[in-house]
Amino acid sequence: MTRENDMARENDMTRENDMAREKGVLEKREAEWNRVSNEIFSNCISLKVDQHTIEDQQRFYTEFSDVFDLWTKKKNGYRGYEIAALHVARTFGDNKTVKILDFAAGTGLVAEELLRLGFRTVDAMDCNEKLLDISRSKKIYRDLYLVEPHPTALHAIPDDTYDLFLSAGTFFVASSYPGAQPGSGVF
Repeated sequence: MTRENDMARENDMTRENDMAREKGVLEKREAEWNRVSNEIFSNCISLKVDQHTIEDQQRFYTEFSDVFDLWTKKKNGYRGYEIAALHVARTFGDNKTVKILDFAAGTGLVAEELLRLGFRTVDAMDCNEKLLDISRSKKIYRDLYLVEPHPTALHAIPDDTYDLFLSAGTFFVASSYPGAQPGSGVF
């Protein structure tokens, strides 16, 4: 019995050490999240969009990508991705075979909600490789397209490929994709 007690005690200690290590990782992650959200996001958003170069925006997306979901959901309380997905569900009802392009997909928050609601054919398009890498790791998209930050990127998609073109929570659309605005022939 003593040997079994010793093994159980050792397992408990290992679990406690693992939990402490995980807590340390989470604390570091939280510190990174706070640094990024307070320094990068706040400074970037406070500037006028026309003051950002495409390079500045891509640097912002890349630096912010690792903590985007955490910041968006917990710190900012953003729910636009849920609202967009629910609107799609109301619009298409039981037709879950709709082909959807998630434009400026970022980390895939909208696609996660669409999949939760039963939609299965969702592709991602974004101009930031780091954001698409995060989306790819989640295995939520059928296909992912990395495009240049220019509105003509959308012209490469043949007509009638998608039933729905969706974009939610997209920052800097007009300046990341110059000319990409309602009535421009791009949207």
